[in-house]
Amino acid sequence: MSRALRVAKRTKIAALTASLRTATVTERVAIRAQRAAILVELQAARLTRAQRVAIHSQTSAMRTALWARPTPARKKALRAAVARLSVQLHCRTALTSVPPVAGV
Repeated sequence: MSRALRVAKRTKIAALTASLRTATVTERVAIRAQRAAILVELQAARLTRAQRVAIHSQTSAMRTALWARPTPARKKALRAAVARLSVQLHCRTALTSVPPVAGV
């Protein structure tokens, strides 16, 4: 899940939380369910520890390969791969979007 999408979901959670004060009882139930669904989606989009370790080890191996004086083309390819893995480490994959709760 991209950083912008995570921020948008956190903002949505904050807006839902703020709307709890003025909501009726039935609306509160729906708002809480929608908040819980967004929180579950955010939690599920996180990389597992094993995935993070694998990405770190790949990145480390590529950085070590850069010390072996590769050709300029190989060096460029290794740096691009390290950058791609670093981005992958900080971006998370998302589940399919949860439909909004009716009545909210």
